[in-house]
Order: sequence, then structure tokens, then C-alpha cells
Amino acid sequence: MILLKAFFRKKKTNIYIKIFCIIFIVLFILNGINNYIDNELNKLKQETTSLIMFAQHNHDDLINKEPKVDTYNRILSMNQGDNSEIIYMPEIITNTDGSKSYKEEIDYTKLNWQRLIYDTNLYPYIFTFNSSYCNSNLNDKEVILALDEEKDYRKEYINDYINNEINIKHNNEEYNLIIKDIITPKTFNYICISNNLYNNLIQKEEKYIYNIKLKDYKDLKEIQNKWQSLEDNDFYNISISNYFSEIDMQERIKTLEKLVKMLKIGNIISTIIFFIITSVTIKDLIEDEKEEILLLKQVGFNNYKNLKIILKKLTIFNIIIFTFSILIFDIIVLIINKAFTFNIELFNLKYFIFTSVFIFIIELFFSTTIIMKKNE
Repeated sequence: MILLKAFFRKKKTNIYIKIFCIIFIVLFILNGINNYIDNELNKLKQETTSLIMFAQHNHDDLINKEPKVDTYNRILSMNQGDNSEIIYMPEIITNTDGSKSYKEEIDYTKLNWQRLIYDTNLYPYIFTFNSSYCNSNLNDKEVILALDEEKDYRKEYINDYINNEINIKHNNEEYNLIIKDIITPKTFNYICISNNLYNNLIQKEEKYIYNIKLKDYKDLKEIQNKWQSLEDNDFYNISISNYFSEIDMQERIKTLEKLVKMLKIGNIISTIIFFIITSVTIKDLIEDEKEEILLLKQVGFNNYKNLKIILKKLTIFNIIIFTFSILIFDIIVLIINKAFTFNIELFNLKYFIFTSVFIFIIELFFSTTIIMKKNE
């Protein structure tokens, strides 16, 4: 107890406690902000990205058992019906260079079948969900279209589309549906029909097309590669579909990506500086104990007992530093979160363990080195 009191009464010990507290607070804040922005970027990409599986066989069990899957929906594949006063298919021509274009200027007073179809070449289907997917309640004669205002239709003509009829087919059966609303798509263009009609038609659906949402955007490529060869046929495919309904969202994603890269570089630099300062400081702190170690050895303390005493001092030293650092960090983060409506986490266990283990290794190394030198 006397040795501990003497250690913490030293001016150098108190100075180093303050230095380490400041270093840890800065490191925790940088790491917290970096994780927050990275999570926000991940959420934003998650909202605008889907994993779509085109299959000829039922893979419900596989998807249900995958822990990285958050939710999934079975997509009903419908086909375009007849042209009408409000919707048509513009004639497409092949140019001399092989590219394709419309034969005539697009008539924006009408909707375009091509904008409702997922892929006119490989998968010429109108992706269809139940009304619950659109957060709506439809009867069997109603439909909601999910189209991009900038790319797929003109807002000034929306009243010409609403309450008008379009013809859609499924397995060669025609369904005349009244357009109830046009909403912004989630990750690709689609339509929503009543839950009842969807449930009836999905029983007759021969294809298995899934819209899969993962818990973490970073797992998309892994799952895509994992399921890439589930079936051996020309229809099967698993692709990533990205959709940005607003230019501002694209810019926001790009800005966040740049910011994440900058913060990661800043974290690496600050961590390197932290390693250097920590090593130098701990070495100096332990070397300051040389005289005490020598005195203790003269009265019969062996290397093990001396090491135990030093590590006990350093353990209490660490507890004080981490307690004050985390407490002050949490107060700062609460203020930041409240002032800027952020959601920075108050405590990162992984980062705490990482820094704690590093400090312990450095302390053990220098303590052992100095004690062994005194034994020579």
C-alpha cells in the first residue's frame, strides 16, 4: 500500500495520467466518429441496394437459414399488356454502330412499358409485390407503380395516369388494373397489387425470383459469390441491384465514402502516434522505478515479486486512465449526439480491448526488461 501511494504521489505519474487521458479521449472520439460515418454509409447503401436471385427452383430454406439475410420477398413476374392512352412501348431501332435508340422522341404524356420492365433482354418482367410491400392497402382491381420521377415519368402528367387503367399479364391471363398511385422505388422499378391477388398468382408462378435484403451491405459480394452456382441453367443468376432515386443521394454517398477514407487514414496515423507515445511514456514511467526495484531486491524481493508489484501499480494506473477517459468521452459524445442528432456509440468494446491489450504487452515488456537488467 505504501509503495502504491508513493507511486501515485509522484508528479510524473499524475502528468502521465493526464496525458494518457487526453490521448485516449481523442482516439475514442476519432474511432467513434469513423464508425458512425461508416455505419451511416453502410445504411445508406443498404437502403439503395438489393440482391436479386433469378432461379428455377425453390430456395426458401437456403435463404431462411442464412444468418446474414435480414428479409426477403418473392417477386411475381408479370408481363406488359396492351398499349393504351396512358402507356405504350416506343419502337426501338438498332443503329449502325450496334447501339440501340428510340425511333421517335419519347412521348412523356404517356408511361413507358420499358421503364416498368426489369431487363428487356434477359428478364423482360415487371417485378410485382403485394400491397404490404408498398405500405398500402389495395383491392384486387388496383395497382401502385414505383417509378422514378426524373427518369420514368413527368410529375406534371401524374394526374393523367392516376385512376386510369393499364393491362398487365401473368401466364397469358390479362388483368386490367386501375393506377391508384405512383411512388418512388426502393431499389428498382416495380408495381404493387393487392395482397389477395398477389397470393393467388404467386401459387401459379413457375419462376423463383427473390428480392433479398442483407443485414450488412458489406456482406453482399460474399453472399453473391456464395450462391453464384446454385443452379446450372441459363435462367439462374444472382445480381446486385443499385438504385439512387435522387442525385443528392449519389453525392451524399460519394462524400461519405471520401470522408470514411480520410478518417481511416487519420485513425491509422493517430494509432501509430499513440503507439510511439505510449511506448516512450511507459518505458520512462517504469524506468523511474529502478531505484525502488534495487532497494526491494536488497531486502530479499525476487524478480517475480518485483514484477508483481510493478504490474499492480500499472494496473491501477490503467484503471484510473480508462475510467476517466471513458467517462469524459461519454459526456462529450452525449453532447455531440444531442447537438447534431448523431448516433455515435458510447463505448466500443473491440477498440477498448485492442488498446488495453497493446498497453498491457508494452508494460509487461518494459517491466520484465528493466527487472532482468537489475538482476545482472
